[in-house]
Amino acid sequence: MGGNKRLIIIGAGPKAMAIAAKNSVLREMGFSVPEIHIIERKGVGANWTGDSGFTNGRLALGTSPEKDVGFPYQSTGYGESYNQIIDERMQRYSWHSYLVAHSKYSDWVDRGRPAPCHREWASYLQWVCNLLCDSIKFYRGEVNQVSLSPENRWVVGYQATSGRVDAVEGDGIVLTGPGKIRLSEAIPVHDNVFTVESFWRTYSRFRDAGPAKLAIVGTGENAAAIAMALSEVCNRDLQITILSPTGMAFSRGESFRENRVYSNAESGRWNELSVADRKNFIYRTDRGVFSQYAQAVLDQAKNIEIEPGRLKKVVAETGQSLKLEIEYDGHTKETIHDFVVMATGADPLAFFRDLVDRKTSDEIRRQTGVDELSPSVLEPVIENDLSVRGLTPRLHLPMLSGVAQGPGFANLSCLGRLSDRILLPYLSV
Repeated sequence: MGGNKRLIIIGAGPKAMAIAAKNSVLREMGFSVPEIHIIERKGVGANWTGDSGFTNGRLALGTSPEKDVGFPYQSTGYGESYNQIIDERMQRYSWHSYLVAHSKYSDWVDRGRPAPCHREWASYLQWVCNLLCDSIKFYRGEVNQVSLSPENRWVVGYQATSGRVDAVEGDGIVLTGPGKIRLSEAIPVHDNVFTVESFWRTYSRFRDAGPAKLAIVGTGENAAAIAMALSEVCNRDLQITILSPTGMAFSRGESFRENRVYSNAESGRWNELSVADRKNFIYRTDRGVFSQYAQAVLDQAKNIEIEPGRLKKVVAETGQSLKLEIEYDGHTKETIHDFVVMATGADPLAFFRDLVDRKTSDEIRRQTGVDELSPSVLEPVIENDLSVRGLTPRLHLPMLSGVAQGPGFANLSCLGRLSDRILLPYLSV
């Protein structure tokens, strides 16, 4: 398959497809590229289809589909004689090319270039993967262990859908995916307490729930998507409360100057900003805010209210009702709800911590000098190639790279740049 390095990607979503597409183009142009090995539990774009517990598949994509696997088509690092050619060849994997291949381009333009639904975005990613089938190794299975070999290579164990247990060795890992929402001990295991995943698997039940009170905890895109889905089930007797630490659900900043920082952090002089200002920018434009599209939809819902406060505790009452303990401005109050959906930020490293054994975890901490494998500790030590500083072999964590390297690397805003950053250390001509 080309070069003797091997890059393992856990998850077959947009980031994996962007890396694999760029790698294929670079191989065509004579670069010695790494082998791309992708391990995926369900299928390409599974988190977007509506079948995996992260969406119903019918919601509109929150970013422009033209921010596809090659965007922004401004390759750097390969030399002036190569960069433009790489960008031109990457366009065969573009959103526009997908529409043309399916005779949808004209209709999409005439409709005003609307955002596709999540399921359509998954279809696009699957189309990209089909074009790349000869240039990647794809394993359908669930990763169950990550360790370091005596030769200091990653060993990723997985159980295939057939039940067979196997492993892949590699020189680098790219960790992708939304992470896990971990419920605290103050949140009981209860049939009427949902995580994001469990909600999407059963949300249609609320259509026939009758008069009921439901609390959504969180003010980010997960919370917005859940609120929009509930507003569409046409149960007018369902009273929905969104718990917000600030007492407000803010809309995401989407001006030209804000958006272009996601496409190219250098345009916003990202490296010159203080860490505090970088974090403020991300919170203002990405975390804990609703997209303007979501805000417009929810503005029309008459059964949704915002309540200030942080959820401190949930107590199961007699029957199926739940008592919520909410704190705001130094005061605590209690409310009764029938359902609670925990849509707060997920921990993107929870999955990885569950996979590594004690010896591997100790070795990572020894090499990097960090105290623990947590987002707050690792965010400041993400390098230019989106890997953890000081760690060999490389562990690429794009979901934690926003503060150190630029806000677009953590989401869909600059997949072409992301693929450049991650692949360059593995290349030779």
